[in-house]
Amino acid sequence: MILLGMIAAAHLICFILVLNGAAGELVSQQQLGTTAVLYGVALIGTIALSIPAAITFIVWAVRTRKNVDALGAYDLEYSAWFPVYFVVPLLNLFVPLLAFQEIWRASDPASTELPQHRRGSRIIYFWWAFFLLASIAGTLPRLHAERDKRAAEIGLAGPYHVLAAIAAGLAIAMIWRFLQRQRVGIASATARL
Repeated sequence: MILLGMIAAAHLICFILVLNGAAGELVSQQQLGTTAVLYGVALIGTIALSIPAAITFIVWAVRTRKNVDALGAYDLEYSAWFPVYFVVPLLNLFVPLLAFQEIWRASDPASTELPQHRRGSRIIYFWWAFFLLASIAGTLPRLHAERDKRAAEIGLAGPYHVLAAIAAGLAIAMIWRFLQRQRVGIASATARL
């Protein structure tokens, strides 16, 4: 969660620097150079933090899915290796969302219903929406870079950094809620033994 918080902060710094560059005010070459250097450092920091955060997130997701088995939920549609779908084209647009919702429903310690009939989590839907929007916004500048590089960078980099920061914040909230939910479930399952 600390890595995700650092990523969110780095994205917000990038956004502020993009706003400074897009303000249209007359600035000196020195100010422009300083802003470009700071943006580059923040962007490199974001990328450097994203790799260990992605690995940590996948490890967490696998463990969270395995905890569901310890809670007594079996015959789920998605195995503990569902994070592989994050890199499978087309499936990566919806399978991780469905798998996380399934894990959420199966992690409910108080429910006696089958996991398929339990309610999903809104925070997972919001996280997924912002994750996808950030991914799209991060890709669009590269597609338009040939035509008008500066306009594409400024016009789409700002929304990308805001969306990515929100997605990181929602991921932190999602992880926290999963941890709380599964702790209660595991504690009640252990108490029954």
